[in-house]
Amino acid sequence: MKWTHPRTKEERFVPNEAIAACGDSGTVYLFNCNAGLAGGVTDDMGEPVHDHHPYRVFRENGQEFLPGNGYGRCGVIHEAPTDGIFVRGYMDNMYTAADEHIAVIIWGGWTGNEVHCTTNLDMSTWETTRS
Repeated sequence: MKWTHPRTKEERFVPNEAIAACGDSGTVYLFNCNAGLAGGVTDDMGEPVHDHHPYRVFRENGQEFLPGNGYGRCGVIHEAPTDGIFVRGYMDNMYTAADEHIAVIIWGGWTGNEVHCTTNLDMSTWETTRS
């Protein structure tokens, strides 16, 4: 047997199928905007409140999230980017004397007054999908 120099054969990679990029890029939460009432709200005396945005939303530190704006759930499941900003906070009905202090996670409000809140505080249980 005679020894020869090793030979390297190079081949060009030519993909024959489309492939997806690795990682979580494009993954979104299915964010359920379920916190609070949507209309049909009554005050402490049982009188109907005609404003369909009866809640004030606060950050955990007590700072109002969008001062001067009321909040009412839209009841829609939104596609929220998993790398988006989610803020822990609470909300209270502005038409009652009681301090409801309903714990929520807030998403939105970054480009205007559109804010969404969920009472599902365990983000690890939120359903995800690809956008």
